[in-house]
Amino acid sequence: MTVNLKSAIILGACLASTSTLADVVIDLPKDVQILVVNGEDAGYSSFGFDYKENLTLNDGLNQVVFRVSKVVIESGNKSTKFKSKPLVATFDSQNSNLAITLPNIKNLQSGYDFDSDPSFDLVVKKGQLDYFEKGQLRTLSTFGADFVQATENFNKSSEKASVANFSQQQVVTEVKREGNVKIAQSTSDDQLKLLFLNKTPQEKQDFLSWAIQNMK
Repeated sequence: MTVNLKSAIILGACLASTSTLADVVIDLPKDVQILVVNGEDAGYSSFGFDYKENLTLNDGLNQVVFRVSKVVIESGNKSTKFKSKPLVATFDSQNSNLAITLPNIKNLQSGYDFDSDPSFDLVVKKGQLDYFEKGQLRTLSTFGADFVQATENFNKSSEKASVANFSQQQVVTEVKREGNVKIAQSTSDDQLKLLFLNKTPQEKQDFLSWAIQNMK
């Protein structure tokens, strides 16, 4: 096992727990609820009382799954709670300040329209954004939904914001640049970290046990 792979495994294990080393800050609209961050449950509230003004992440490749959760007009003076289908933002950025931007959903019908054709962006307030793709999870935004599992399934698909697609795009880029299928080490490490974070706790433990036994 190479030194770089050992380092990636150790770093991946560290990222699975709370980290204070983070250089990418994402400003969040008032009605955004974070569901999954890099394959991990974000500890969201089913009642929607967990709003955060921003989200702080490590430099490099990150993936955030979120939804719009807000009170909208249903009809006349009657209001109801709208929760959008989960949205996915997969991006690569270093030492930056980004912001999620969304259309202003005022009534239930505009919420349904948004679910049918979601539109959001990740804008740069400081620094730069090297890679960004967005998508939507194939799961209902209902009580008890397993968003972590849905995210794992999404990342194995050919969706533009999936990890599988990111890996494929990087291979194509390197083929054009170098004339072979060698992936840059930093990109390979980022993929390994994100794939590790999308594993279940038991799968992480099994992988780390295997890695420790094979460190030579």
